[in-house]
Amino acid sequence: MKAPSLNVATVIAWQDGQARLALPRDACAGCGKRCGIGHLAASRAPAEMTLPVGEKLTIGQQIEVQFDDRDLLRAALLGYLLPATLLVLGAIAGHILLEAPLNDAGTALGALAGLTFGLRLARRLTPCLRQPRLIFPFRAGDMR
Repeated sequence: MKAPSLNVATVIAWQDGQARLALPRDACAGCGKRCGIGHLAASRAPAEMTLPVGEKLTIGQQIEVQFDDRDLLRAALLGYLLPATLLVLGAIAGHILLEAPLNDAGTALGALAGLTFGLRLARRLTPCLRQPRLIFPFRAGDMR
């Protein structure tokens, strides 16, 4: 079984037990960021997320956040595969239901309806995913 992913995040805000964190966007470590994807990932602004935290954190403090790889896969499937699948199914349904002379328009309308439904469904199902877990405050030299 693969170990969960650990990421170092920086606290950018903390209020009422909620910490807003900035996570740097990294590419895989396979090429040491020499490939195009590595340069693209390094040039993007950090991703931000909000997590409930039991202890008071200071702005600028670095902490370690644990992501379960299964939850990352579920999130990717929910965010990408579900809307794309419903887009295709909507296009097929529009093509079948709105026959000539609206065949192409029906396909386009069905695809748009399927995509819209898929995105709304994905947004509604997102809270079902588990939150990442705060492991411990990160201290320089603790990297494993």
